[in-house]
Amino acid sequence: MAKPQILPSEVSELIRIARQYGLSEVSVQQGEARVFLRLTADAETISPAVLSSPSVSVPVERPANVIQITSPMAGVFYISPSPGEPPFVSAGDIVREGDPIGLIEAMKVFSEVLSDHTGRVKGVLVPNGQLVQQGDLLVELTALEPGE
Repeated sequence: MAKPQILPSEVSELIRIARQYGLSEVSVQQGEARVFLRLTADAETISPAVLSSPSVSVPVERPANVIQITSPMAGVFYISPSPGEPPFVSAGDIVREGDPIGLIEAMKVFSEVLSDHTGRVKGVLVPNGQLVQQGDLLVELTALEPGE
């Protein structure tokens, strides 16, 4: 039986998709072969030899102007203050340091998640009502250009 394999061109396509959608992690399984990509500030070259193993972790460069807001605690993430109300933030919005970007419910207590940076919302990466862990990526911002 042939060894499970994911081609370098397929990994390159996954990296392109991850960058396009601002994803911090991507995991794909094809048969027994599995590729896990984690976007980090450090870039490394992908080697075809690395891809021959069933499971690989490939760091991908994150643009320097992208700011990640992570969950300060475990709980259920909510993007709006209550059902039927507009979200705290949406893609394209400008948020300032200290602005709320969502809520986390833990043990029946709601805590605001505040932006620790100023920027334009690139995307909200967690669906409303999803359980998150401390450190999970919630929102990505793009740093503002001078004068914005």
